[in-house]
Amino acid sequence: MLRIMTSATMLTLIAGNALGAGAPGQLRKDATSSVHPQSMAASYGAAPSRTANASPFGMRDVDFKATVSFNSEYIFRGEQFAKHNVAGGIEASSGGFYAGAWAILPTEDDFNAYQTEIDVYGGYGFDLTESVYADVGVTGYIFNGPQLLGTNDDSVEVYAGLSLNAPLKPSLYGFYDFENEAATVEASLEYSLPFGRTDFNLGVTGGYTDAKGNLEDYAYFRADAELVYNFNRQASIGVGGHWAISEDRRFLDGLTTSDDNSSWYGITLKARN
Repeated sequence: MLRIMTSATMLTLIAGNALGAGAPGQLRKDATSSVHPQSMAASYGAAPSRTANASPFGMRDVDFKATVSFNSEYIFRGEQFAKHNVAGGIEASSGGFYAGAWAILPTEDDFNAYQTEIDVYGGYGFDLTESVYADVGVTGYIFNGPQLLGTNDDSVEVYAGLSLNAPLKPSLYGFYDFENEAATVEASLEYSLPFGRTDFNLGVTGGYTDAKGNLEDYAYFRADAELVYNFNRQASIGVGGHWAISEDRRFLDGLTTSDDNSSWYGITLKARN
């Protein structure tokens, strides 16, 4: 199977081959944002911090963000890699630079079918113009040994993307996975409607993966909706519903891969300093 968190994300998105499953996108884009900025900042509805306040000692402040979630499925880039799972991560950012780690732990796995995944990532975001933001970075994907439905190998992926400060926050990202010699292009839109302390977030993502060797090319699409309650500026909880479809049968029905689409839900807690 072609292995392609993200958000968030991310995030998020997810059992198959090793094309980075990951999560800083699900820290990257874990709920509605679907672009893949590896930065967890994306899961807060924004790109990585473009500026950092100077401290009284002349050094840049460091911002920290953390998230933990329970999800009924783990799906990333149009492929499902696990059923029920707990995921979480932490990210530090300063002056445009960011780095973080993310983990996905399958919870209902009596057959030892799914792999545990840990992602480590880092990157740099900067303004190209007043309305165009650029983001570049690298992600390392680390998996435990092969399982019944998980045959992923450790992998390294580089990425670059552009985001526009415009309605629907359009973004376009490109990724290249060295282990699988696979290139992915992914575009997304998102919209947020605030109601006092509550935000209703919507997002859509579409992508295409061009793979070499035994891996197959395919297209995918994902739609997300999330209701977020903000306790304050530092903490929030969200409940989301998600749906994804792929050009091939990449979604699990029991212990077989037999469906080309799937829907799932998730509950996410976020905190930042």
